[in-house]
Amino acid sequence: MANYPGQILIITDFSWSALGGVAGVNCPFNFDINNSLLYIQSALTNNAFVAQKETHLTTGLKMTVAPNFLIGGSCTSIIDVHFQDYLLPNQ
Repeated sequence: MANYPGQILIITDFSWSALGGVAGVNCPFNFDINNSLLYIQSALTNNAFVAQKETHLTTGLKMTVAPNFLIGGSCTSIIDVHFQDYLLPNQ
């Protein structure tokens, strides 16, 4: 995330995918800022051992720094994370 002084990033949509060890296991995904949990969700792995989800956030999540992404459960690694967002003046 680029640093734009005086700006705040509003995340409106995001998608993620992660690799699990077997099919049909729960794969929790969350992101936080400075160890403060912002959002958590989960998906089951498919027959290719991949869990994935897309989310629309009606009000958006406000960010002033880049979040950390964490995966848990039987999932071993994050494949990708994509955000749709926009910048606003930080007031």
